[in-house]
Amino acid sequence: MVSKDIKNRSNSHKFSGRGLSLYRAVTLSIEKNSDIAMRAGYQPNTMYGHFRNPGLSDAILVKYGKAIPFDFSIEYPELAPYFKASLTETNKSYEELKLQLEDVQQRYTSLLE
Repeated sequence: MVSKDIKNRSNSHKFSGRGLSLYRAVTLSIEKNSDIAMRAGYQPNTMYGHFRNPGLSDAILVKYGKAIPFDFSIEYPELAPYFKASLTETNKSYEELKLQLEDVQQRYTSLLE
């Protein structure tokens, strides 16, 4: 069975521009893709259409950025007014942040192997 990370790397060549940025942010998240799409106000299959759109609007990226959470202003400085300076949500507990960090570290390590 192929791991999710390997599948995701092989799919990224299909996307470009802002759609690729969204795809990468969703892939790095520990949340289910369908949950992220619903929190952003979209159906899951709409999100996959957004991945293929290299010219996503600011409004769409901001919605996903708040749903993931992910600060798209790092890559697109014009979006800076829509994102907080804080890199973490204030409503997450220490344990939730610790689990999220461990998951990201594990994904990063598996990419290096």
